[in-house]
Amino acid sequence: MNNSRKTVRMDSLSRQNQILKAALELAIKKGLKNITRDELADYTHISRGLIHRYFGGFDNLKDKILAIAIQQEILPILAEHISDRKELFTLDLKQKVFKYLTN
Repeated sequence: MNNSRKTVRMDSLSRQNQILKAALELAIKKGLKNITRDELADYTHISRGLIHRYFGGFDNLKDKILAIAIQQEILPILAEHISDRKELFTLDLKQKVFKYLTN
């Protein structure tokens, strides 16, 4: 009986997206500042070297995660406050942004 698995090679963009999605999941669970390179590699079942290969380093990957978080989470909060003509930097808004970034 042949129990061998076929390895599916992902193209570069698909692999980057897979790593980025996993990194976002971890950042949501643990907070961006609390995830480590080793945790991410284990979580995505990849080597640490692939993180460097696709993102130029772990810090660059974290910068991408932060940019996505700003775009998907923080900008909508800001837009809501602006559209409601509320004071842009209310204490409530500052707390929401700080909590999201520091989790």
